[in-house]
Amino acid sequence: MTTYDDDLRLAHVLADAVDRLTMERFRAADLVVESKPDLTPVTDADRAAEELIRAQLKRSRPRDAVEGEEFERTGHGPRRWIIDPIDGTKNFVRGVPVWATLIALVDDGRPVVGLVSAPALQRRWWAATGSGAWTGRSITSARRILASGVTRLEDASLSYSSLSGWRDRGLRDAFLDLMDACWRTRAYGDFWSYMLVAEGAVDVAAEPELAVHDMAALVPIVEEAGGSFTGLDGRLGCWSGNAVATNGHLHLQVLRRLTPEDDPSGGGATVRVAEAADIDKVAHVAAATFGLACPPTITPERVSAFITEVLSPERFADYLADPSRLVLVAEEAGRVVGYAMLVAGEPADGEVRAAIRHRPTVELSKIYVLPGSHGSGAARQLLEAGRGWAKDSGAAGLWLGVNQQNARAQRFYTKNGFQVVGTKRFNVGGAEEDDFVMEQPL
Repeated sequence: MTTYDDDLRLAHVLADAVDRLTMERFRAADLVVESKPDLTPVTDADRAAEELIRAQLKRSRPRDAVEGEEFERTGHGPRRWIIDPIDGTKNFVRGVPVWATLIALVDDGRPVVGLVSAPALQRRWWAATGSGAWTGRSITSARRILASGVTRLEDASLSYSSLSGWRDRGLRDAFLDLMDACWRTRAYGDFWSYMLVAEGAVDVAAEPELAVHDMAALVPIVEEAGGSFTGLDGRLGCWSGNAVATNGHLHLQVLRRLTPEDDPSGGGATVRVAEAADIDKVAHVAAATFGLACPPTITPERVSAFITEVLSPERFADYLADPSRLVLVAEEAGRVVGYAMLVAGEPADGEVRAAIRHRPTVELSKIYVLPGSHGSGAARQLLEAGRGWAKDSGAAGLWLGVNQQNARAQRFYTKNGFQVVGTKRFNVGGAEEDDFVMEQPL
């Protein structure tokens, strides 16, 4: 297993230097404040701090890419440092001490080192994959931190930044419902919400709109503390443009409240059995949706290989000709927006055979809907039609495999009667992924 101890030590060196610079400019009478094109503030301290980090990385890690908030990305390759020189610039400008420098290393699409330094609070947090999460003033003066063990929302503490973003996203009512469900809510805001989750002082933190540089450093710290960090779509890490961080126990409960599910009334989609004329359309939907359900650790090359091997028009022609399979399509206004495939018979995978409890069985092999039709009811209609076919075929149970990192799909299946009964391995483009096996009786 790759270790990142040297990179973590370098992150501390960078943070030490930046802390001195930012503290000199904090509450300075001659602080220069400007507005960026997006109307957010930037100070001379923001730019100087990022320039300092970039200069040090150029000397210490010349082969690594660097991405920051204030300047263009430089370099290429699988290793990328992501920097937010001052997270909480508005606080910095107003003299509020809740701001921090965020330093992250992403390796092959996964945040593996994170450091958050808040010198005005005299606090620092850090983590590297496999090394735990820590807080203190230095590596030699630190204590390990762990997320809480709270399992019920009514016992949970929630932190957020503001309500306006939830309103703009159309989720204000959902977020207010979440707040009402929790024991306690406070707007600690910005990085601090997530560090309190990692420390176990807060159980849930969420924001509806964030950039990668706002989140990358937070992810390893929350995860190494035993928590979960995803987007509202359930995708792991900092790639969804928004964030939900929890102690892990509460994650699915929070996502279920914040993410609109398919309309149970069924919406305007029509579901029918696929025909030969649908093959190219179904293959198009399959190619457009498979990668969206994959965790960021699955490279585009692996996704492409899987689509070529399993989801090509030629393969769908084979599926339609197989009497043990059923391919369904969901249409909206005459356009195919989703599909499902079911496979009757005893599973070939030994792990699945050992896990499932109801026989005869049918596999829900695939069910995907184009993003523009999420929430339309199409996924639920496909599931209901597939469930009906399985029952009519004499099956006593319906099972599926779902990537262990795909929280959104797990939430959908759980809400529709599936339960986790085991695990299995799933090959994507020549490499193995971990799936949950989920099942429901018919």
